[in-house]
Formats: sequence, C-alpha cells, structure tokens
Amino acid sequence: MKITSLTGGALALLLATTSLGFAAEFDLKLGHAAIGEDNPLNRAVEFFAEGVEAASDGRISVEIFGGGQMGDDRELVELAQEGTIDIAVPTVSKLSAWDPAFSAPEIPYMFPDRKVALAVLKGDFGAFLEPRLNDLGLTTVGWFENGFREMTNNVRPITRPEDLSGIKLRTMAVEAHIEAFDHLGANPTPMAFSELYSALQQNVVDGQENPLTNIVNNKMYEVQRYVSMTNHVYSAYIAVMNQGRFEAMPADLQDILKASLDKALDHELSLIDEAEARNLEIIREAGVEVNTLSDEELAAFRDKIGELSGEFEKLVGADAYAELAKAVANAEKAQ
Repeated sequence: MKITSLTGGALALLLATTSLGFAAEFDLKLGHAAIGEDNPLNRAVEFFAEGVEAASDGRISVEIFGGGQMGDDRELVELAQEGTIDIAVPTVSKLSAWDPAFSAPEIPYMFPDRKVALAVLKGDFGAFLEPRLNDLGLTTVGWFENGFREMTNNVRPITRPEDLSGIKLRTMAVEAHIEAFDHLGANPTPMAFSELYSALQQNVVDGQENPLTNIVNNKMYEVQRYVSMTNHVYSAYIAVMNQGRFEAMPADLQDILKASLDKALDHELSLIDEAEARNLEIIREAGVEVNTLSDEELAAFRDKIGELSGEFEKLVGADAYAELAKAVANAEKAQ
C-alpha cells in the first residue's frame, strides 16, 4: 500500500508514471474525498489496501489518493471512467449526475436501520444498479458506510417537521433531498461541501445535514448551536472501478478485491460504532445542544416524507423506486 499526498504538477507527474518499488501485476490507484486521516472511510480504505496486497501475495498494490486531493466525488468518478485512476469511492448519490436511479438509496426515511440498508445495497438493489454502472464504464467493487445523516442549525432544536420552517439548510445537490426539505418547510440550499464551514460561520445558511463523522471531522460544532438526531437519510459510499481494468484482472484477483473490500467495510463499521459516543461527547463539550428524536417524533417525519412518494418515483424513475421498495421490504422480512 502507498498513501500519496501531492499538489499541483507533482500530482500530474505521478499519475503519468508507475510507482517505484516492488513490481506488482496490477498497480491500482484509488481516490476518495473524505477529509481527515482518522476519517473511518480513510482508515477503511487503508485496511482494504493492506488486505488486498496480503491476500494477493503482492500481485496487487493499491496507491491511495485521499482527502479530495484528486478532486471531489464527481471528478473522481470521471477519473475512474477515463482510467486515470482505477477505483473511486464517491457517495452513491453523486452518480445521479449520470443516472437518477443512483439517488434512490438516499430518499429520506427509505431505510429503517443500517442492517436493512446494507442488505439492500449489497444485494438486490445493488444488482439492479450494476448494469447502469456498466453503461458508464464502471463496475462495483463494494460498499462503505457514510452513515445516517443528522441535522444541525443555529435556530432551534428539530423535533417535528414544523421546526424546519424557514430554516435555510445546506443540502447536497440531490433532487430527492431538495424536494424533501422543501416539503418539510425548510429553504434547501445546495452548496459544495468545501464551502460549508465558512457559509455556516458567516450565516449564509442556518444549518446543514451530515453524518456525525463529517460534523465532527469538519468541526461544524464550532459554528452550530443544535444537533438533532433525525436519521433522515442513510448515506453510503460505493467503490467503483474502471470496468476495463477490472475485467483485465484474472478471476482470482477480482474475487480478492471484492472479498477484501467486504472485510474493510466490516472494519469501517466497527470504527464508526466506536466513534459515535466520542463524537457526541465532543459536540456536547463544545456547548452544542443535542436532541434525540423519539420513535413517535421520527414517525411524524416519515409520514410527512411519505406524502412525496409520487414525486420521488418521478425523480429516480419508476423502475428504480419500485425495485428499491421491493428490496427494502424483502430485507425487512429477512431480519
């Protein structure tokens, strides 16, 4: 495994050259945009790289370009498509720029818990998405967790849908998110993540929504007064690989890649679980008020969002919406 940190021309130079050292059969370049060395995704990707190299007896090497140094999620996908890098790890909804079906997993309150979400994404719905990825010149290697998204703001604690009224909330540029928050009475404001901290600091927006890991790693608690545990969207990363590069590998190495990524996901989940209590403690110690919604309060949000089922079906496509709903139902029955 090699972890690379480069800027400017040095990055372009490295991408055009082969890494020095032991000559593996396949030298893979992997890019992700998660900020911070201790970010669970970054640590999981390192675990993946080490596992692949060990399981393949050095036939595969993985060079990591983390922290967005090669671009944001969309740029990473484009680099994987053109073969500049081999593997990109974006949030799955970022692929909706090419096909709206990829935003379906981030419809609010679609998943009741992590177990169902991962069963759906690694199972039936992931299989539904695969041909659409192939159309983009990509294939799925596996999945990582970003986490359930929570709301933060400087106006009031959020305990019921009406509490969002008038709040200017930064969202991702995902139509399902924008539609949902607009329906809840907020003023959804799509904005690049890199601009978010300063926008909160300067009161350009009142709040935002992200998993706890992102809230803490990016110190949003410094510029927010309230954190509300709304668990409104389960956010996942998808590890996609240039399809031609993947198909050029023998079957045993393809299997090693996928098996190693599954193990890395398990490792990441344990890191996230260990970090959650610590993250909440960091937030509270900063003087931020944290409120956890009751089952009844969460049900009120689900019911309100449920009014948008027809709109979501139009946004992501009737086939994608139906496949996702069926996969969720099957996963819930299997629990």
